[in-house]
Amino acid sequence: MTPMVRFALFSLMSTVLLSGCSRTPGAREAAVKLTVTYNFRAKCLVVTAQDKNGGEETKETLTGKLKNFEQGSQSAVLAVFRKEGWSRTLNLTATAYESPSCQEPVLAKQEVTVTLPETQVVDATIDLAAPDEDKDGYISNQAKGTDCDDSASNIHPNAVEACDDKDNNCDGDIDEGIGTRWYLDQDGDGFGDKNAALVRCTRPANYAQAPSDCLDSNPNVYPRQNFNETTCDEVDDDCDGIADDGLPKGQPCTDQCSGGKYACDDKHELTCRGAPSKQSYYPDRDGDGAGDGSNGASGTKCPDENLPLGTSDNPDDCDDQDYYNRRGKTEVCDGRDNDCNGLADENNVCAGKEWKPITTGLPAKGFWKTVALGSNGRVWMAGTGATLAVRLQTDQPFTSQDCDSVNWNAAWGSTSSGNVFLGGEGGKVALHSGAECLGKRTLAHSSVTAITGRKESNTLWIYAVNTFGMLYALVPALDQSTQLFDKSPETFFGIHSLDNSPLLLLVGSTSESSPASGLPYIASHPGTGGLGQLKDHTLTGLPSDYRGALRAVWMVSPSLAYAVGDKGLVLKWDGQQTWARIAPPAYSANADYTSVTALDPYSVYITDTDGRVLLLKPSGWAPAPLYTGSHPLRDIAVNAADDIWAVGDNGLVVHFAE
Repeated sequence: MTPMVRFALFSLMSTVLLSGCSRTPGAREAAVKLTVTYNFRAKCLVVTAQDKNGGEETKETLTGKLKNFEQGSQSAVLAVFRKEGWSRTLNLTATAYESPSCQEPVLAKQEVTVTLPETQVVDATIDLAAPDEDKDGYISNQAKGTDCDDSASNIHPNAVEACDDKDNNCDGDIDEGIGTRWYLDQDGDGFGDKNAALVRCTRPANYAQAPSDCLDSNPNVYPRQNFNETTCDEVDDDCDGIADDGLPKGQPCTDQCSGGKYACDDKHELTCRGAPSKQSYYPDRDGDGAGDGSNGASGTKCPDENLPLGTSDNPDDCDDQDYYNRRGKTEVCDGRDNDCNGLADENNVCAGKEWKPITTGLPAKGFWKTVALGSNGRVWMAGTGATLAVRLQTDQPFTSQDCDSVNWNAAWGSTSSGNVFLGGEGGKVALHSGAECLGKRTLAHSSVTAITGRKESNTLWIYAVNTFGMLYALVPALDQSTQLFDKSPETFFGIHSLDNSPLLLLVGSTSESSPASGLPYIASHPGTGGLGQLKDHTLTGLPSDYRGALRAVWMVSPSLAYAVGDKGLVLKWDGQQTWARIAPPAYSANADYTSVTALDPYSVYITDTDGRVLLLKPSGWAPAPLYTGSHPLRDIAVNAADDIWAVGDNGLVVHFAE
């Protein structure tokens, strides 16, 4: 008699199936008696019911209620009711799993569709038969079962392992726990490979019982006692765990960069391997990360060593004294060859802009002596004939301003206030805000030749020099001025300093009456105290017969400054009290230099009386003037590499980039 297991699906309760009543039959007054049969060892049976028209399915899982058996079929009987709201046509599905957790793989799955009457019980059967040739109750692994040999009834997962060179219990091992463990001996030296083992009741061919061979492809390598290795071949001949005993193989090399170790070469000799090669480095004077490779490498170093100070690991610079160019750098509008391809400002980086004269809003024939810059694009220009003009911000035209009938020689713009401080003939000084002329006063009856500003502890001080060799200090906030000294017979044409700098630099000539016939003169002063605080500086490199005046000075940093003057004279300060001459470029060797300014140590701009704008870099002069005009230039000011202003005679005003 076939064993039966009976279950109720969906909480089966005793139900009286009614007929002949006038009311509508309920969902539980008709049922399916479902019989699920199977011929294998199932540890989980899942039966689901679902309205054929869709909707949520209902599931019953049978696990522990199923019993293993030796042979024969098994069946489970369940009562299935439809749920409220379902139609009378149900899809019933039975799925059998070998795992009690009801997880893959599926042993068998079948579906049947049943239509229920209103008040009756109908029979339905799902047969989950699966292939089991040897009738051992286990399905073949080729049919997603676990029987590894479906032709032998004594081979299945529940079988007892026997010593017969077979995997009786289908766990992947043969004769485990019963036979002897043998090890593959490919080289026939009597010692096997411990990682290639078999368990067999008899010794297989090419297998050994000793599992101690450390190189089973070489018959000369096997365990042995008191064996001395003499060849550097990276082979552990005696399998003691150490290859090439007694040789320093594997130890750090002593004559190479760190990281290398001694190893065997193809000739079975010791060599250093893994040591990184030494790297070349190159001088990098401008600190832009690109070195100068024109004279080869400066030296070599190991990768873990720091680069020597002032060097780079690449030779990508074409001017190692100009921070703004190196190979691979992006070209910008600054008159330089930034990317070292031999061209400046190529690929229209200036968007069609260049050095251009500016005339809109300016007097046609004004003789401009000075230009000063403020914030937000403010530009001041002043000159003879009481000319004064200002552009209050970028993209606005210049407008003429009135600030007394003075021939103005010098101007200094405040970037914080936007005001300009003016100095001119007759010792006149004034302040202009852009709307009105303020603070007018007379310092002395000598022309003010240069003026500069310096903040000290948040107080703005203005300093002015004149042709009589006098230095004045003004404090606009206090509306006061003080003469600090009168140096005779010297005369001054230039002065400059930096905020909070301890020094003012002053330049001119030793001859007040005839500056061009005197000697160039440079001194420094702290800005407080009298003549006793003035320190004369030393000028070197000048011809013994040189005569002329210095006309302008610019302090780039507390330790770097440039001064320029007559007959191509350019001097560079060492930050102490010595200045060295820089030879002028061939294209401007004899011109009188009128003004100097600097954007940074790599960008020094100079004007001359031949109408040129020159660029001086630490490596030397640019190969050609940045600009050449038809009239002398008297002053220059710079905000950025693409915002440079120069002014001069006959109304000449030029701007880059315009």
